[in-house]
Amino acid sequence: MAKLGSAITPKFDIGTAEMRLGPLTKANLLQQSDSIGLIDDATYTVNQTSVDLLGGFPKTVVDTAVTEQTATINATMREYSRRNLRIMLGDGLAGTVPTEIKSTLDTAADLAAGANVVNVATGDGVLFTPDDVVIIYPEGRPQDVSVLQILSVGTDALTMKTGHVTAVDYNALTETGTVFHIYVAHQVPIGNITRTNYFSVMLIQQENSTGQPKVVSFWKGAIGGSMEVATGADDFASSAMEIKLLTPTVSDSATGADLENMADLINLHPTGMLLNGYL
Repeated sequence: MAKLGSAITPKFDIGTAEMRLGPLTKANLLQQSDSIGLIDDATYTVNQTSVDLLGGFPKTVVDTAVTEQTATINATMREYSRRNLRIMLGDGLAGTVPTEIKSTLDTAADLAAGANVVNVATGDGVLFTPDDVVIIYPEGRPQDVSVLQILSVGTDALTMKTGHVTAVDYNALTETGTVFHIYVAHQVPIGNITRTNYFSVMLIQQENSTGQPKVVSFWKGAIGGSMEVATGADDFASSAMEIKLLTPTVSDSATGADLENMADLINLHPTGMLLNGYL
């Protein structure tokens, strides 16, 4: 006989999990490229509400029934990528990874504060596009930043829209050795939510005793809670990400719908499933 309180199975949880978010069409097929990156922790919770049937005198509990079941995932996020910020703001997985577009200011010109025409390195003007939002700053001096929007482009010059002028002096000619950077600043929209955006979710962890992957897969989720970003001098920033897990509708897995290929599994596992090794 084993000692009192002995372990029954080797099913112990420890270690870092990876959280992956992707389109509904990739439910159960998410890869590392769909990960939100470094997280401190991740918790999935299935909340259950029950009602008791009382009878007799004095009353006792005769029966009980679960009347509500909801599921959520909470993770402490560390990476403030453009994709992660858009997810937290409810913008879903919209958009693709933007192309890096950058140059430097022409070293033969001094640009005074209040200028709305910017000369860039020879030939680099055509890299930019009208309506691009650009940032200018000198190397090592992020405090001297200007945020401008382009009206028109030339071979070597960018003309900004009315009222979009440099905030400080950029003396590329006289500040010998200083590099003045200019690049397209890809924005994350705030307040642009018009509908709920859905995505599939997976949590992957390694089982401590066997090395096997432990997988938690959910068909459909949406962002819940708020986005809060706090910076400080004592630690890297972190933010709580909350995801509400939903039960797909019949139309979600109908012929031609996003979850069509998961229909059989959804019938047996309405919200998601836990895959906990071979035991």
